Amino acid sequence: MSALISKSLRSEVLTSAKEKRAGAVETLVKMYSEHAKAAAKRAKRPWTEEMDKRIRTQVEKQLAL
Repeated sequence: MSALISKSLRSEVLTSAKEKRAGAVETLVKMYSEHAKAAAKRAKRPWTEEMDKRIRTQVEKQLAL
């Protein structure tokens, strides 16, 4: 599963987030989660805690780059 967000938007958000690390993780997790939950609902799949963990891991990895 991956949250489908345009590359340009993701690049812009990550650049901004790296500058403001403090609240960036929660903001990005919220943004990705909202998008992914909508996608799961459209696909009629249940939302699980594992999906939340995967999004948080992905955000941490992206900010570490």
